[in-house]
Amino acid sequence: MTPLPQKARDLLRAETGSDTEPVLCLESGTRVDAGWWLRRAPVWLCITADRVAVVVAGRRHHVASVPRAACRQSRYDQATGELVIEPGDALRFDRLAFPPREALRILHLLGAAA
Repeated sequence: MTPLPQKARDLLRAETGSDTEPVLCLESGTRVDAGWWLRRAPVWLCITADRVAVVVAGRRHHVASVPRAACRQSRYDQATGELVIEPGDALRFDRLAFPPREALRILHLLGAAA
């Protein structure tokens, strides 16, 4: 498991307003343009005690979060291999590529898996 880069950690700290360590931080298989010339940046999913945050660290960074309690409708789309964060209206990236085992772990933390 790759540790969360320092720039992404700083963005997460600024978004949540807390220095506490996240319960879980995972690098998704989703890559987006973050202002680097020849490569794309990974999208990180971080779950804290009360927030679910999506973080992209790069020249054009992105960070957004939603309340953890509101994400109980999240699901895993087996056809695309993506975790769908519901409601994801506030998130620019609400569909993240994860292997089924990691997605199930995330869904359990969100309280969405039965």
